[in-house]
Amino acid sequence: MSQPTIWPKKTFFYPVGNTTPCCFTQDLCPEQDANILLLACGDPRSILYTVFADLTTCDRKLDFTCVDWQPAVLARNVLLFSLVLDNVDSSIVFSLFYNFLLDTNALKTLAIQCEHVIQLSADLQTWKSSKYGTLIRFSSHRSMECIRNYWVLYKETAALPKKAKERLKSTFLSGMKSELSKYGEHDSFAVATGPLISSLLQDKAQQNLAPHKELWTTGVVSSAVFKNCNLVNPTFVHSLDGDAFDVHYGTSPLKSFYLAPAIASTTDHGAPASNLTDYTKSCIAQFTEWCTAFKIRLEHRPESVIVRVYVGEGLAFCRALRHCQETSEVDSGAYTYPWGGTQIVLDANDYGPNPSAPTLFDVIDTSNLTDHCGLLNLLIVAVPLLRRAPSSIIHTHTLLPAELGKTESVLLKKAFSDIPSLSLMLGVAPTSFISHFAATSNLHALGAEGQFPQAISWRFISTVISGPFKSAVTLRPSYMALDPTTLSRFLLSVYHKMFAEEDQLLNLANIGLANVRKQDMILYQRSSFVSFIQFIKAKINTDWDRAIPSLIKLIAEDRTFLMGAHSVQELLCQLHLQGLHTAGFLPSATLEEAQMHGSRLSGWRSIPPVVCIVLKVPRSSLKTIESLPLEKIGTPPLQCETSNFSFHNIHASIQPIFGDIKASLVDGEEEVEIIDDLEGLKGSADLIVTFHIPSHLVITYPSMDVGLHIRNSPSTTLLMPKFGMRLTIFSTSLKDTKRLFIVRHRPSNRHERNRLQIGPRLEPDTSTLSSHVTLGFDALSKRVTTLTMRDDLVDPREAASLRDGAEVQTHQASDCGILVTFKGYRRIFSFPYPVQGNACKTRIARKSSYIEVICPIRHNFSDSKDLSLNLFPIYRRQQSLNLLNIHYLNLKVLPTLRLQVPKTKLQWISTHFGMTFSDNERALNQQGDPIAKGTLVNLKETVLALFLSYAGLNKDAQNQQQQVIGLTSPTSGIQTYTLIFINDMKLDLAGHTIVLDACVVALTDPLVARIGPLLSRLMDDGFISLVTHDDEVRAWRQLLAAAAERCRTWQHTPNCEFMTRGIPRILDGVEENPLCSCGKGKNLGAFGRNSKWTMVHKEATRIALSPLIAHPFLDDSVFSPSSASQPSTGGKSEQCAKCAKTGVTLQACGACRMTKYCSRDCQKSHWKAHKPQCKSATL
Repeated sequence: MSQPTIWPKKTFFYPVGNTTPCCFTQDLCPEQDANILLLACGDPRSILYTVFADLTTCDRKLDFTCVDWQPAVLARNVLLFSLVLDNVDSSIVFSLFYNFLLDTNALKTLAIQCEHVIQLSADLQTWKSSKYGTLIRFSSHRSMECIRNYWVLYKETAALPKKAKERLKSTFLSGMKSELSKYGEHDSFAVATGPLISSLLQDKAQQNLAPHKELWTTGVVSSAVFKNCNLVNPTFVHSLDGDAFDVHYGTSPLKSFYLAPAIASTTDHGAPASNLTDYTKSCIAQFTEWCTAFKIRLEHRPESVIVRVYVGEGLAFCRALRHCQETSEVDSGAYTYPWGGTQIVLDANDYGPNPSAPTLFDVIDTSNLTDHCGLLNLLIVAVPLLRRAPSSIIHTHTLLPAELGKTESVLLKKAFSDIPSLSLMLGVAPTSFISHFAATSNLHALGAEGQFPQAISWRFISTVISGPFKSAVTLRPSYMALDPTTLSRFLLSVYHKMFAEEDQLLNLANIGLANVRKQDMILYQRSSFVSFIQFIKAKINTDWDRAIPSLIKLIAEDRTFLMGAHSVQELLCQLHLQGLHTAGFLPSATLEEAQMHGSRLSGWRSIPPVVCIVLKVPRSSLKTIESLPLEKIGTPPLQCETSNFSFHNIHASIQPIFGDIKASLVDGEEEVEIIDDLEGLKGSADLIVTFHIPSHLVITYPSMDVGLHIRNSPSTTLLMPKFGMRLTIFSTSLKDTKRLFIVRHRPSNRHERNRLQIGPRLEPDTSTLSSHVTLGFDALSKRVTTLTMRDDLVDPREAASLRDGAEVQTHQASDCGILVTFKGYRRIFSFPYPVQGNACKTRIARKSSYIEVICPIRHNFSDSKDLSLNLFPIYRRQQSLNLLNIHYLNLKVLPTLRLQVPKTKLQWISTHFGMTFSDNERALNQQGDPIAKGTLVNLKETVLALFLSYAGLNKDAQNQQQQVIGLTSPTSGIQTYTLIFINDMKLDLAGHTIVLDACVVALTDPLVARIGPLLSRLMDDGFISLVTHDDEVRAWRQLLAAAAERCRTWQHTPNCEFMTRGIPRILDGVEENPLCSCGKGKNLGAFGRNSKWTMVHKEATRIALSPLIAHPFLDDSVFSPSSASQPSTGGKSEQCAKCAKTGVTLQACGACRMTKYCSRDCQKSHWKAHKPQCKSATL
């Protein structure tokens, strides 16, 4: 396991989601089939919504793989799907899924359905042959058994005698009451209102609706809607914690739905909601729409949707899939849970040598596992499962603020280096970080109490060139190279940040509740760090035989962590187990040494560098920790420790199993079989704990102590009176042959070590020429500062041209691409991360026939005046296009706003737009000069004006609703160059924002000559034109191409101008339409039905236009190169950029005022390295 092992005192049951649903296909073009992996999937609301909101109806194949720790969650989900397939009334299904208490009819429906699915799930083959087998697939036999057991429990509970039901209800209601009194009300449903939150906050009556209290006191979502509900819902009774009431105290179904349509005036909803009954009816209506769409899709094309189900821990499942990818073996040796001995064995028919189930995915959603498992732990197991394509995407979410009382980007707090360096190492980057904006919003959550949801999407970085471009060969790096010493120093900096909670000096300098909580919430251990090294090894070409020993030496000599040296043996073990390093640091002990020390290994035929300790902890030793209430014990991490008078080692990578041991001696070696007690903590069996240890320790110290301990942290220090200074649960001597055993590998898991040594494998891109990129680091080796690519010329003509003195020119073709040209040579150097092309340098070897391009990294996109070359990239490959930083929308299913209401009811639109500007952009917006504002701020202002004009909120247009709006650029000598005909303003529910459904007509010179009468009529009607300034015209052409692509229901043709010319077709001039011809006149909405505009129907293309929203980490107040990439060290002194000296007065570079030195000599000797980064020097 990469995460610490937690004492399982409490496991919350999350039967209902606590966030609004999302559309999992919104980042994929409509033609692409989607394999979707959902880790910690929770309830199926997002699957239902995805089918409902998918831009295609039945053509796309959707294959979901749903993974959840809690079998009760998946048992409920499968039941729901079966009820939908069987056409059960959606109001009954809603009640079954969301109400704690049921009426007689609903309970009877549940009992009948459970009986039905129980009969069909006797074995996998029977299930596959059933009417549910096409839709629902179980990824393992164990998963089906676990889920079936819950269906049996539901059936048995529903059939209890009357008195037993009364006792159950009394216990159930008591549990509800206890949780409510303990944790209080959690009515933060405002987070589900999206852009309408300002309207909600202005209505005190609606704020006092208390849907959470309603559920937890009456047992139903709304007692006015669901009447005569007095029977306990069995699906809320049973979970991993047994039949005690264990539903999470924050459960509130309204947070699982979009409440914006209920608050706003929409064409299909009627009057805004005024009470809880209205909100509940709105949620039921949404649920009914989703279920209906799901059922219709399956009726038309049953094979178009598959939902695979797996019960177990998500990260372990990812490792098992990775093993299956590489070996086609379904038995991976990965453990199903952190506790227990059950191992993952996938269904051989679906995952065997000819698998029908996917092991590579287009979309991976990770719920909020980042909060509980750690961002890095998550990404290093998810990225290898992501299909290597620019369209593929990983979604990470967090529901916990990075620090108490702060809402800035969690990403900056959870990354262990600056974002560019992390992205290079992982191979994926957060899309909004390499863009100036986001198309989705979480800013509404600032007005809600409690958790702050933040979603970050990760993609492979691609070189996308905007507009017409002469073709050129692309040179892509197949791997990264760097000096082994630099690499080891960089890894040390990651090590320091990963285990920062162990830095006691830092902790003392940052005394406060937030830091105490951080020390208690341990997410990483040494195996996590080694897994990260294993992950990047596949990408980095260096002398690893030098890099890792150098790193080990740095860590062994490091004094940053008071207890750091106590984990070195664990680190060495993990390096060996994961196949990274052994020689010199884990000496293979000899039989002679074992016999000399009287070791228990003296009878072994051979002694490996690492052995496994099996420690049997008597159940009596667990009585103290078992007896402590949750409020006192919490969920502390456990670890094993070895020690004697001269040393103390911590072994955190443990596998605890409740059960018994069968031990034997075979050919002089101990062999152990563990009999797993499935009752676990609820049973009475002893606790068996296994962990790895260097064999030389076992031999050299045959009498050392071995024990199970609670990890020391601020909260666990309170347990010292019970467990002593070492927080010891149980300890014995290595000589104890009754309670301690030594074996070669974990019992019953011979596959584990093979799986551990399977690292990520690079998939070469055979479509382009390959090279490598050399990473240049800063003086402290903490962050990448430059990227260097080299092309060795093999074409004799190109080499001759270079030797003859051809002039080499460079031009930035895209954020990641540098175009290099000379006579007879034209090539794009495609870097793996955005670079500063205006500061790039070339190194030309005319005799040796090679060219190197050295570029500084672009560390952030916070400067809205230093724009990306392609604000709205669209990836093009063969006949396929895919948006990269704006999501697709199905306009047909989005709620339409009614704007013929008092203007006071629409003020939320202005409020929402006000939140889309960053602090820096607001400051620029105060300047009257458009040039001073910059292109992005001008563009955002024009988009705002479009929305306000259509809503009738634009004072410049006398607050009259404008349906036709022109774009003009008089400063560029261009009159009206685009007409925008607005159909509707809609709610983008999943994006928590709004969108204009419109049609756009590009006024090319030939078209203007043909539609003169229409233009004259528009002029007579007094339509408004919005002024766009200079480069904003180019930005609009890029935006319109993306806006048309995101809502298209048509396909691009083989002759599409985007394929043959570029995207958009033109960036300058008005001779041609910047959009392709494929969408002209197709599916134009209300505009297409209006005979008034018949003259331009065939020239119009439908678009979906949204606000451009600033991300928290793009604001200068939150992120800047100086503050984020060089974070505060909590009171430690700054370091000289050259020699790293501390404790002296440092002088800043006179040019950039950022980099600091201890002396003039250091500054002078460092100038060559610093110059590419120095702002002043690169102007």
